[in-house]
Amino acid sequence: MLNAKINVGDQSLVTDDRRFGADRITIDKPSTVRADDLFPRDVVVEDLSSSGFRFRSDDGLRVGSTIFVGLAGGGMAQARVVRVNDDQHGCEFERPLTDALLQSAFNSPTVLAVSFPVRYGSTVIAEREEKWPGTVRLSILLGGTALCWAALAQIGATLIR
Repeated sequence: MLNAKINVGDQSLVTDDRRFGADRITIDKPSTVRADDLFPRDVVVEDLSSSGFRFRSDDGLRVGSTIFVGLAGGGMAQARVVRVNDDQHGCEFERPLTDALLQSAFNSPTVLAVSFPVRYGSTVIAEREEKWPGTVRLSILLGGTALCWAALAQIGATLIR
């Protein structure tokens, strides 16, 4: 197990809960968890340590599920759900977080929410481009056609001489 000293600016966030062998940092920030189905689930990560984390979510994941959790500013980590109690999920990381990753996790602002298709194969409707009025488009078409015919006539007249 990793024996890490956590350097957190606000020491009141570090709790002395050693039930699972590592100091926990109170996070209480939103994140995203993806299980085997790769469907994103919005969760709130309540605390974090080098060996695991606890999150709150209404989406009930089963004990033993393998998940991926987004660590804002720290990338993504693979974990396994080891306990579930109502909406509380306790997870153990497949590999303990390094000191650097532990300190960078959740220290960056979360990504802005953007509307993306939910499932693969869904259709994205592009925004409608603003078109020129029909009279302008028709004028350009007719003007371009007239210029092409004039150029052909000029070429023909030059060849005949």
